[in-house]
Parts: sequence; structure tokens; C-alpha cells
Amino acid sequence: MTSPPSTLHHYTSQSGLLGIFSSNSLWASKIHYLNDSSEYELALKLAATFLTDLLKGERSTRQRRKIKALLSNLRMIEHMNVCVCSFTENGDQLSQWRAYTDGGSGFSIGFNTQHLETQAAIHDFRLAKCIYDAAEHRGLVEQLVLSSLAKDFNTAPSTRHPTEPWTIVVKHVGGEFSKDISLLAPLLKNAAFREEAEWRLISARGIDVRKMSFRAGKSMLIPYTSIPLGEPGLAFLNSLVVGPTPHPGLAKRAAESLVRSYASPGMSAVQSSEVPYRAW
Repeated sequence: MTSPPSTLHHYTSQSGLLGIFSSNSLWASKIHYLNDSSEYELALKLAATFLTDLLKGERSTRQRRKIKALLSNLRMIEHMNVCVCSFTENGDQLSQWRAYTDGGSGFSIGFNTQHLETQAAIHDFRLAKCIYDAAEHRGLVEQLVLSSLAKDFNTAPSTRHPTEPWTIVVKHVGGEFSKDISLLAPLLKNAAFREEAEWRLISARGIDVRKMSFRAGKSMLIPYTSIPLGEPGLAFLNSLVVGPTPHPGLAKRAAESLVRSYASPGMSAVQSSEVPYRAW
């Protein structure tokens, strides 16, 4: 497993920065509502194709039941509240200023990775690096399917109660398959995005809809959940890059004042972007 760098960066708008600092938390959006909604579906389609091919050649009744149970899991996984928050290894990159801030008018927040991982784990989120190679995508999905089928798990969605035969007991089928693939699926990305060098915090299980919040999007409401960042005082902050702006000096001084208003005295982590990008 690849180890993350000591600092991971999160690009956001001015209002996004103010929200993170004031709430001392991050927002992790439901993955189906990200810019490319097909991302999450890639792993599910690969798994469905592989399982269907296995089913065609399988003669064992028990194994066929297991394969069908995993296929039924895939249909359920499509509707799980899997939430993610994105980071990158690159703290000052033109494509990211364009894509994730308001025309470059924003910030790249440098998070202390160790602090980020520790706080995220408390709230059942896992940090992992995105994968951009198509052959590796197939290999990882097929390996996950085969390892799941090698385990013993329940294949009957319901059964009668052992002492109360008039009562139907509903059971989960597929073992840990749904959890495992819901952690893998958000990491499989198209090779065109390789330069983003993205890492993601991923919810380790589907989040209860009663614990979800909602924010306004461009064309619809976006479901999300919050990830608290621990003690106040910007303990998570390693650096802050001010995006391209027509007034870099003023913008940097304002950001430094903002940091001082939240952080311990003496913290100075603000830089100006060196990208020659004009959006004004």
C-alpha cells in the first residue's frame, strides 16, 4: 500500500475555506453527486460483468448461490450513502485552480496527513490513493470478487425462525462484499485525471440517511456528511496557498489574518500561488 505524503491539499472556494475554519470540519459528499457520477459505477460494472461470466461457467449449486448473492449486493450498493472528500499531492496546480475554485479565486489547504487520518478514523473514514490504470482496475475488482467467494457467507435473504416457524427472519447476504467494494469503487478513476494525484477519505460503510446533511448545488441538492477535525486551533493545518488573484499582496495578508484569528500565535503557513493564471 502506498504511503501518503506528510501534507495533502484540498482546493476550495473562499466560502469553502471559511466554512472549514469556522466549523473545524470537512464536508464529505455522497459520491453519486460528484462531477463525474460514472466514477463509482465503474467498479460495480466490472464486478457485475465478472460475476456474470463466472455464473455462466459454474456448476456447483452452492457456488452459484454465492455468485447470485454478490450480484444482488451490487444492486444494493448502488444506493448506499458512500461519502468522500478529495485531496491531492499537488498544492499549487493550474488544473485544480480551474476545476475546484471559483475561477481560481480560492485556496489550497495543506492538511497534516497524520492528523487528518487520525481524526477521520474516529468517524469511520479511511484514506486511500486513487488508481488510474484500467488493467489494475479489473485486476483489483476480480481479486476482491474471488476472495469474497472463497469465504463462507449467508446466501439466503430470509429464513424461518428456528423456534417460531410462523416468523420470517431477514438476513444480510454476501458477507463483507458490499463494504469491501464500496471502499474500492471510489478509488477507480479514469486515466485522464492522473495528473491530479488524488487521495480520498471514504466512509467505511453506508451512512444512515438520518445523519446526512444537504447543501445547495448548481442544479440539485447535494447530500453530505461532516468529518470533525479535532481540537480547535487549526491543528490540521500545514500550509495555505492563496489562489491566483489580481491583488496577491492584499489577499495573502487577509489570509494570514484569518489564520491568526483561529490558530495559535506564531503560526504562519500562508503562501501565494505561483501559477500565472488569470480569470479576471
